[in-house]
Amino acid sequence: MPAIPGLEARVKSFVQKIEHVVQGIYKTCMLFYPDEMRKAGKFLEGFATVVEARYSEQDQFTLFAKNLANFGKLIRNVRHCIEHPNITQRLELRDYQLTADRILEEPMIRVIHDETPIERVPVGEFMQEIMAQLLNGTELLLAYLAARHTATTSHFFVVVGEIPEDQRGSDGVRFGYLINIGGVLQRLG
Repeated sequence: MPAIPGLEARVKSFVQKIEHVVQGIYKTCMLFYPDEMRKAGKFLEGFATVVEARYSEQDQFTLFAKNLANFGKLIRNVRHCIEHPNITQRLELRDYQLTADRILEEPMIRVIHDETPIERVPVGEFMQEIMAQLLNGTELLLAYLAARHTATTSHFFVVVGEIPEDQRGSDGVRFGYLINIGGVLQRLG
């Protein structure tokens, strides 16, 4: 039967690295709102509190910040499950397994945590979803921060938005500074 050597160590390493990236996201937020976030505390939950206080409860940035905080909390709790396991917070990892129906099931993970449980899911799917959320969240965070901190000029109205596909380069960058030229948003730079 197939097996993944060091499955537990690989998952542990993945989660710890993802949690370090989330800490980097928090530090990025601190660059924009240092005093307010020190007072708000609570990691990314504090960031969401600051954004809501600055803008409004229904603002898209606020809604995004709350989702980002929830994602950060999930990652931190999964890390706690690895580093401080107990009855109410732990990971269940299972390598390849043959079922009674003679079906080979891929490696599975289950997060047991009171606040952020994750039902059993394939390890590969778990990692892909975490990566997708992390990449999308980071990209959107930078776009929101840039949009809320763009200097105004007297000559052009500059916005941060999604770059039209026909103006994107091969670098895969989705968001950038845009100006309105003749009723059409154009990539700036």
